[in-house]
Amino acid sequence: MIKIYYRSVREKNALISDQFKIGSFVYLESPSEEELLTISEKLGFNMEFLQDALDDYEVPRLEVENNGIYFYGRFPSEVDKTISTTPFLISLNDNFILLVANREIPFIDDILRDENFYTTQRTKCFFQIFSKINLIYSRLLININKRVRRFIVAPEKILNKDIKQFVFFETILNDFLSALISMDNAFNQLLQNKILKLYDQDRELIENLIRANNQLIELAKSNLRNIVNIREAYSTILSNDLNQVIKIFTALTVVLNLPVIFASFYGMNVKLPFENYPHTFYWIVILNLLIVLVVILVFIRKKWL
Repeated sequence: MIKIYYRSVREKNALISDQFKIGSFVYLESPSEEELLTISEKLGFNMEFLQDALDDYEVPRLEVENNGIYFYGRFPSEVDKTISTTPFLISLNDNFILLVANREIPFIDDILRDENFYTTQRTKCFFQIFSKINLIYSRLLININKRVRRFIVAPEKILNKDIKQFVFFETILNDFLSALISMDNAFNQLLQNKILKLYDQDRELIENLIRANNQLIELAKSNLRNIVNIREAYSTILSNDLNQVIKIFTALTVVLNLPVIFASFYGMNVKLPFENYPHTFYWIVILNLLIVLVVILVFIRKKWL
């Protein structure tokens, strides 16, 4: 699907056009081969680079060819309670700005409604799109951070379902980190190599983008560290609890075996001391209880119980 938008400083809102007017913003969502070929032939974009944008495993990078730039990135999306990143391509040439993705970009309408979004200001549009993507990353990372920090104060209350949630969060965070670090490298390449003609305002925008991107990277790393620390604390607590239980059961085994030894002696079918004495049974029970009590006191003193 091809959508063409146009807005100059004279227009109040972005207008949908049916012609490739110079200064337009062209949006391709899940395009067919024929649509990609049309864009390539009419607007002068590289067909091979356009096809790369539809690869689910495409990594963020920057390509430059024939006075045009091709910036591959990944934006976060949530589908069926699963969060992942989706590849996209933003490309600029002398006349157009192009956005290509193999699925719907949920924030595209928000960008078009921005009162400062003018399609004729291609470089500024480029940075505005990435600013919106950074905001989405930030919202998702802060949400994960809040959910993870709930367990920092009470790791002993973690359940199995929480451990599964941590694994899910780690997968998301690693995916985010891979995308953000690669895009950060591409931003720095864009700034240092002077590929785009940048005015002072544009340079400030890209520097702000790089700073925001670095903050997102640090937030993602912080979330990963928190998850690892919580999981290690939970593992330590479980191990300690298990050791305590084993120690208690071992001590109880020793305590309970002592009466069994004395009872075994008087269970033998041989002649035994005091066997004809009528109160022998009670004395044996009392002696066993005293021995058990002494052993328990010793274990408590040694902090084995």
